[in-house]
Amino acid sequence: MTGTLSPREWREILDGARCAFPTIRVPERIFRDRVVRAAALPPRRCPRSLAAADLYLATACAHGLPDAWERLDRAVRHSLIAVANECRVADSEGIVQQVLADLAGADSVATTLADYHGRGSIKSWLTTIVARRCRRHAHVDANRRQRLVDLARVVRAEHESTLEVLVRAEQERKLRRAIRGALRSLSERERIVIERRLRGESGLAIGNALGVTPSRISQLFASAQRHVRSRIARESIVQEPDARTTPASTTDA
Repeated sequence: MTGTLSPREWREILDGARCAFPTIRVPERIFRDRVVRAAALPPRRCPRSLAAADLYLATACAHGLPDAWERLDRAVRHSLIAVANECRVADSEGIVQQVLADLAGADSVATTLADYHGRGSIKSWLTTIVARRCRRHAHVDANRRQRLVDLARVVRAEHESTLEVLVRAEQERKLRRAIRGALRSLSERERIVIERRLRGESGLAIGNALGVTPSRISQLFASAQRHVRSRIARESIVQEPDARTTPASTTDA
């Protein structure tokens, strides 16, 4: 039935897991199949060596039992936020929330509870995932800051024909602030699209993630760009021609 386990040994594993979570009931067949699959993965492990209680909780969460999700959240959230804070990322709670949300998701790229095989505690497994996500987030943040600078340069270049003088350091800081403010004022979907496009993702990949067509992604990206340019224009980021530079013939007229 379960490899080298006798019926008595299997009953001990099952009873131990259910004792740890007495209010959560996972059908025995489902849990047994999960244990067998986890033990058979390379390198093969004896089922008795698996973190059976955590594997039981993961199985319950994977099958959508509300009590199981609440228990998992209470057990790991505080520790995961502490790990994210140690990584010194800007949105540590948001990263942890995204990792926990991904566990139940259907996104083939994200790590889900199906990827937990009981080789260690579920808390240590999630700690590794959060730490890896924080490192990636820090790298993306650095790239995003650089892309914001590049976007500011593009916007400035588009208006160079109307400028009488070059944009100086103070004006560049105002431009960056205006772009950041404009991005914050976008709708959530527009912000997701423009941020992921600035990270270099394709319209097809973003469309698959959001469940819309690539053409819709192009529309959202164009709308976000128009909003950014409009916000910059409203805040008078582009310097108007100085009246002192107006040709004498015009003023005389």
